[in-house]
Amino acid sequence: MSDIIYLESDAEITEAIDKLKSAKKDSVKLVVPARSSLLQSVVNLKLLKKAAADHKRELILITNDKTAKYLAGGVGLAVAANLKAEAKIPEAIKEEPTPDIIEPDKSPLEDDDLPIHDGNKAKSSEPDEPVVRSRSLTDDQPAVEPKKSKKSSKQPKVPNFNNLQKRTWIALGAVVGVVLLIVLATVVPSAQVTLKVNAKKLPLDLKFIADSSITKSDYPNRIVQATKLQTEKDLTGNFTATGKKDVGTKASGSVTISNASNSDPISIPGGTTLTAENLRFTLNGSTTVPGAKLQGGNIIPGTIKADITASGNGDQYNLGNAVFTIAGFNGKVTATGSTSGGTSKQVTIVSQDDIDKAKATLLDQGKDQQKSDLVEKAGKDAKAFEESFAVEVQSFSSSVAADSENSSGTVTAKVRYSLLAVKKTELGSLFEASIKSDLEKGSEIYDNGVESAKYAFIKSAGDGKAQISATGTAYYGVPLDLKKIASDLKNKPKKQVNSLVQDYPDVTGATVDSWPPLFPNMPALDGNIKIKLSVSQD
Repeated sequence: MSDIIYLESDAEITEAIDKLKSAKKDSVKLVVPARSSLLQSVVNLKLLKKAAADHKRELILITNDKTAKYLAGGVGLAVAANLKAEAKIPEAIKEEPTPDIIEPDKSPLEDDDLPIHDGNKAKSSEPDEPVVRSRSLTDDQPAVEPKKSKKSSKQPKVPNFNNLQKRTWIALGAVVGVVLLIVLATVVPSAQVTLKVNAKKLPLDLKFIADSSITKSDYPNRIVQATKLQTEKDLTGNFTATGKKDVGTKASGSVTISNASNSDPISIPGGTTLTAENLRFTLNGSTTVPGAKLQGGNIIPGTIKADITASGNGDQYNLGNAVFTIAGFNGKVTATGSTSGGTSKQVTIVSQDDIDKAKATLLDQGKDQQKSDLVEKAGKDAKAFEESFAVEVQSFSSSVAADSENSSGTVTAKVRYSLLAVKKTELGSLFEASIKSDLEKGSEIYDNGVESAKYAFIKSAGDGKAQISATGTAYYGVPLDLKKIASDLKNKPKKQVNSLVQDYPDVTGATVDSWPPLFPNMPALDGNIKIKLSVSQD
């Protein structure tokens, strides 16, 4: 097998040698397009042969170019017509041929027959083939002379279809460009005309319900459809524990209960409080104290021993020979005794107050930003009522339970923020419905007062519902046909608009904002002209 190297027609000799050197196999087939300048130079062929010899490569040229074959035969390089054809060294004049001889205006020969060597002349099997002559490098005579063709050198002219196609595309582009300019000049321009009008005032003062649960407004009953804007956030916060707790031990002991109050036995239930030195203890279990006896004129109290336990931890509950009062009994039923074993140990705990404060801080975290985001979400076409902003806790938890010994904790909550908003078109229809009966006959509303009205949140009327008040001023005047005005202004010079609109009742002037701004005329389509009213509020 041989390595096959393909070269472009404009390949340089250095590229060919580099590819020859990098070949992996000992046999290399170099495929060169016909009429390539690479094989038209004997110097190039010698360099290829030397590079093949230096790197121990068997080089075969694959070409149909007759001139290239003659030159290759002169330097002793094998040539094949194609990759499957047998390679052989073409016959050629032994003297070194002159390089770079290319026959002009002839197609490369595709015949694989080689010339027969006869002295200094080469014969071809075809009568009109070029004759290649060689000379010594020191010879001053020309190396190759093409044989004169007996046929006329004049060739029939062929139309240049590339130029024709190019001209067609240029013409088509020009037509498209003109059409595009016409479309742009007709469709694209737009303008907004703000008419300055004299108007009459009408005060606004009404209360209404904004309800997000309805799908259609009830203007006569002053109920408008609202939207409950919502967003949910997962919040996390840390806190420091401040609670204190004594985790020491409780003192306990035995007391003797005396009954000098009654000759009958007295029953004392378990859990009864005994107090000594302002410290409280409890009776461990129920007990019955015998009744008192009278001996020699003296009252002998009935007594019984009982166990008690301090109500709290601490060594302050360790008492000796203390006298205890018993809750619910008079001073003639008492107890005496001692207690011990009480110890004190203060630790920090998470109190319920710590958790409650951490929750309040967490819910307050970023609240203003959430409100601002919801107002922005409402957009410019709606009125957002910030006073309706609500924070609803969906879930809450603390990493440490209340009364647990710990120095800190973490609280987490899922919170839903909500806010009511009403489209300005809905508010406008509500305002117009409320003032319609007060309009003068034959008048129309210029400005319903929605943009300039003052709103006040009265109270929440349930989930997604609120009562709101609105005060302001509406403006009205003679009816204006805005579509007719737009139609009358189309294609008119912009500088004439101000004087043209003053022909309409109560219109005192106009301003024009247009695009593109450099167009001198108004848009050609009246649909691209928007009319806006600006009332005089003097």
